[in-house]
Amino acid sequence: ERLFASLLDPALIGLLIVAAILGGGGVGAGLMNLCVQLAALAVLALRRDQVVAFVRNAPRVLVGLVAAGLLVPLVQSLPLPPVIWQALPGRDLVQQSLALIGAQDSWFPVTVDRNRTVLAFVALLPALAVLSLAWKLDRNRAVQALWLIVGIGLINVLIGVVQLLSSNRSGN
Repeated sequence: ERLFASLLDPALIGLLIVAAILGGGGVGAGLMNLCVQLAALAVLALRRDQVVAFVRNAPRVLVGLVAAGLLVPLVQSLPLPPVIWQALPGRDLVQQSLALIGAQDSWFPVTVDRNRTVLAFVALLPALAVLSLAWKLDRNRAVQALWLIVGIGLINVLIGVVQLLSSNRSGN
């Protein structure tokens, strides 16, 4: 029992491994990124007590930074009056397109692509899950988590070396 008490949370380990194996593929790996985000949602749901403890007990500056980071894409999705959004740089094409259909006086958000902005928000969930699980680790567990991340990183580097040496014919 004491051995298991000194180990990292299996949800944290699992999420880090899933993120290392499936995540980081960019736009071309949407399905894999979705799997990482769904795993993060599952961790957030299964460990909601730790998420609540993080929000209640973590340093206010840290909670504020996390909240601000999560709110940025959401705030960018809020519709703005025409006077404001039309004054933003790069809105000429949007303005012209809306004028063609007689909707130039419509409210429009800061973001030009709401779907990508929502994806940006959802992409932050794995980081929130890891932070919620790891923010209060004692020194030994923090070192374990760092070694796990280093180990996963080294495995990724080795796979990358195999891919480069084979001109992307193996290890993909």
